[in-house]
Amino acid sequence: MSRIRQDVELDGILLQKSLRKPCRVRAVRIFLSELNFDVFVKTQVIEIGAELPDGLYELCFEGRSFRIVKAGGVWSKTYQHAMV
Repeated sequence: MSRIRQDVELDGILLQKSLRKPCRVRAVRIFLSELNFDVFVKTQVIEIGAELPDGLYELCFEGRSFRIVKAGGVWSKTYQHAMV
């Protein structure tokens, strides 16, 4: 199976209750040619237009959603599977 890895920066949206903030996301896109499918790994929030409080958020980009957490000012994935 052929795999193509590509570093990408994408527009995303951070959601929390009634909050909806645009952001930039850096990730590695892996395209699986035989399945005609791509996955994203090493996802990072790299830019947000406003400071957001610590808490649990949903990060949406490219038709996918991930749960992420901001704690002590640092963003990290919660390591739950992507919600498509």
